[in-house]
Amino acid sequence: TVMGSKLLLSDLEFRAGNFKNSYQLLKDHYTKPGQLLQFAQHATKAKAFDIALIVYTDIIDSNFKNDIIQSAIYGMAQTLESQSIKSESVLPLSQFFDGNEFFESPYYTVEESLLPSLWKAINIYDSLRIKHGNLDATFRLAEIKFKAMNDLDGAFLLYEKVAQKTHKKDIRFLAALRIIDINLAKGNTQKALAQINSFKRNFKKENEKLILKIKESQINFYAGEFQSSGDSLIQVLKELPKDAPRYNDLLDVQSIILAFKDEDKAFTTFAKVQLLIIQNKRVQALDLLSTQNQIENHFIRDIFLYQAAYLYVLQNEFGSAIEKLNLVSGKTIFSEMAVILHAEILDYLVGNIGTAIDIYLKFLEDYPLSIYYDDIRIRLRELAS
Repeated sequence: TVMGSKLLLSDLEFRAGNFKNSYQLLKDHYTKPGQLLQFAQHATKAKAFDIALIVYTDIIDSNFKNDIIQSAIYGMAQTLESQSIKSESVLPLSQFFDGNEFFESPYYTVEESLLPSLWKAINIYDSLRIKHGNLDATFRLAEIKFKAMNDLDGAFLLYEKVAQKTHKKDIRFLAALRIIDINLAKGNTQKALAQINSFKRNFKKENEKLILKIKESQINFYAGEFQSSGDSLIQVLKELPKDAPRYNDLLDVQSIILAFKDEDKAFTTFAKVQLLIIQNKRVQALDLLSTQNQIENHFIRDIFLYQAAYLYVLQNEFGSAIEKLNLVSGKTIFSEMAVILHAEILDYLVGNIGTAIDIYLKFLEDYPLSIYYDDIRIRLRELAS
């Protein structure tokens, strides 16, 4: 049909990144308002925030049923929230165990110029929470209070309400996990463990029990409990399918723990650094890392140096980061990573492309068997074009 072909053309325009043309075609030929909501959701995922907000505004200004309009209001808040979040790092290869929950801060940065978007999102979520008792909006508001505003007590109360009242089991479980994270953000590992033991009685699905076990291992790790964190991770890895998204991350953690065998003091320090990062105390973490320069174990010394360098990058202190990278021993995997991080600092953050290219080329010469070899080659080709 003509209508079907127009909708197909709209989809093709969207895939090509022509979001405005795509929406106009959809707007002229849609058959159900759900198609407009879906378009706006996909636009938000594609970071086409402006067009997503236009779509949501059009829906809100329409005479659609109230549930559609409520969904659009909620979607608009989600888009404004997503728009305001700044990516912590633009470095594609050299992030410190990228995506690994044991090493990443839960907090995110908001661009000052985008603060109005965040405040609009907060106001919409709050209105949906108060006027309509919307627990999804309550959860999103809690996420902002925790991750953007560091309002731990305010977030805790909202998460607690969601955990107690929502009928959506997935949101209820997420809220429970965030309650544990709030205790960790306060540095209270014992209370976090007690909370897990309490939640074990409420969440009985196999995947929920496994996630709680992972969380327990994470807390033991932050508490500097070498034996219990290692043992519990071994058990989790036995139960977790090898193709599970978290499997390789947990394997990395287990390998790191084993590297600290017979290095109890160093492990306690490393664990404390990770807990400080979870608490959004990056400066204190750097101070603690700076005390570890005399360690003889090459792997442990290098991981301290590399993490310090990466934290300096997040602080926009690129000179200090490069100083740390120059101290890496050259005898561990972090020797490769240090070269890549040095090059990526110059490439993506400083804009010294010439020197970055020289370092990339030296990397290809020194590490021909590296798993990053092809990635570096592709980047050099991009810089040359």
